[in-house]
Order: sequence, then C-alpha cells, then structure tokens
Amino acid sequence: MRLLTTSKRKAQYFAIDLLFSALLMFAALIIIYSCSLPTYTGSYEENLQRIGENALMALAEEGTLHKFVYGEEWHELYLALRELIPKHVQFSFEIWNYSSGDWIQHLSHYPYAPPATAYVVKVTYVLSGYYDASKGALYSPEKIDLFLWE
Repeated sequence: MRLLTTSKRKAQYFAIDLLFSALLMFAALIIIYSCSLPTYTGSYEENLQRIGENALMALAEEGTLHKFVYGEEWHELYLALRELIPKHVQFSFEIWNYSSGDWIQHLSHYPYAPPATAYVVKVTYVLSGYYDASKGALYSPEKIDLFLWE
C-alpha cells in the first residue's frame, strides 16, 4: 500500500514539474518575442509618418532638402535621410515637378521601389520653388514623396 502512494506522489510531482517547466518556457518565449520587436507608442502608421515628417523637416530647416532636390543630388539626399531615419526603417523617395498645372514625375523610387508585400507609409513634402537672381532662373515647385516601411 505504501508503495502505491509513493509512486502516485512521484507522478504528481512529475506532472507539477512538467507544468511549471512549460509555463516557464512559454514566459521566456513571450519575453524574447516582445524584446525582438521594435516598440511603438502609437500605431505603426503614425510612427512611420512621424519619422518621415521629422526627417524631411530637419533637412528643410537646414536648407539641405532644397539644395539636394533642386541640385538633383539624389544620392546625397538618400544619405542625409539615412542619417535621420532609424536603421530598421527602409525608405525610398520620388521627386515630382509642378508644370502646366499638373505634377509630373521627375524621379521614380530612388534607390528602389518598396516591396509589394510591405505596408508602406507615404509622407509628402512640397518645396515652393524660388527665383535664383544670380542665374536668372525661376525654379518651379517640386515635391518629394517619401515612402517608409519595415
């Protein structure tokens, strides 16, 4: 009789150990998963929108956005944006000219188009154009469409 209760007790301890181990592994997987994903305070779209707007505004305030777009320095614009946009966020941009009452695409998806499977957020910034007295040239408005995804 005593032998049966001891084996039952061992089986109960084994079941409790097994359950505790499974819960511990599940908790560890949840912690690893939550630490591996980037954390956001708002929605995914809002955060990417904010990242893009902040990067374009920073370049515009420095005056470099204007210089890069009107000087057609696409690689320099890409490098400047890469410095301001977090490394886990991928991006590309398009440049549009305003002519004859319509927007005409000047540059398509530099350096590459977003993947078809990604959720892409688009941020638009419009440059108003200007007159360069030293060159006697009038520059029409242009806009940059910045596409961001992860």
